[in-house]
Amino acid sequence: GIYFDDEITTDAKVNILDNVIYANLDRRDGVAGNGIHFDNEVNSNAKIEIGDGSGGSEDSGGSNVISGFNGIVFADDIFNSADIEIDGNRIGFTADAFTGPYDNNRLSGNGIQFSKIYDNAEIEIADTHIRASADGIQFDGDVYGKANILIGGKAGDKNTINALNNGIEFNKDVYQNAIVEISHNDIDSTRSGIRFEGDVSNVASPGIRQDEILIAHNDIDIYGDGSGIQFVGTVSDNRHDTRIEKNDILVRDGFRENGDDAVEFQGYIDDASIWIVNNDRLYGNRDG
Repeated sequence: GIYFDDEITTDAKVNILDNVIYANLDRRDGVAGNGIHFDNEVNSNAKIEIGDGSGGSEDSGGSNVISGFNGIVFADDIFNSADIEIDGNRIGFTADAFTGPYDNNRLSGNGIQFSKIYDNAEIEIADTHIRASADGIQFDGDVYGKANILIGGKAGDKNTINALNNGIEFNKDVYQNAIVEISHNDIDSTRSGIRFEGDVSNVASPGIRQDEILIAHNDIDIYGDGSGIQFVGTVSDNRHDTRIEKNDILVRDGFRENGDDAVEFQGYIDDASIWIVNNDRLYGNRDG
């Protein structure tokens, strides 16, 4: 749909607002396209704004309406104080106009996909509806340095994610002074709702008191072989805090697989602090 071949850099500003974007979503003919694709680095205080709509319902209030193989792809690193804001889009939908009404056109791949994020880069995703056949939001590289990831934020900024794999997936490690907050989202997925595949050892910068991984006020519904919230790797560092608070999680059997746990830690916890407090419901098909 929209393709950027080279770097976005040195205070550049890219605004993509109020479009209906179609790309080829079928790889059987050897060609598949993404709704919006950044093929190179985003750095040096560059700012990218994709959408300025509202969350609302699936049927109104959107900004960009995006369909394709993947919805939005950042194929290279985001760093050096780059700022990415993805707000109020309908990804995995079609429409005659960006104002709607919107029809389901589920992506064949991921809703939003990132590579490495580091060095004071900021990512904010809010008010966006996603329908994806793979992951809703996928971080396919390390998150480190002083990167700041915010998915949702407050009640009026929730994302609504419907994914046939994981809702939100971190494939690599999260470490150094990175901060990740996932709050006030509605996630339905066939596998895990929120999944950290790699090791987690991030600690806030000196002088800052903050939960390094905060997962709060999410409504997570799993139909399949995943868990509501899943940490696969090690969680470590005596200054690290992961807080899971005020979530509503329901895990049940899917069509072919049995659901797992509401909250699952597969790796070992090494000197880190885990807070699982004040959750409305942690209902696992196996363990809570």
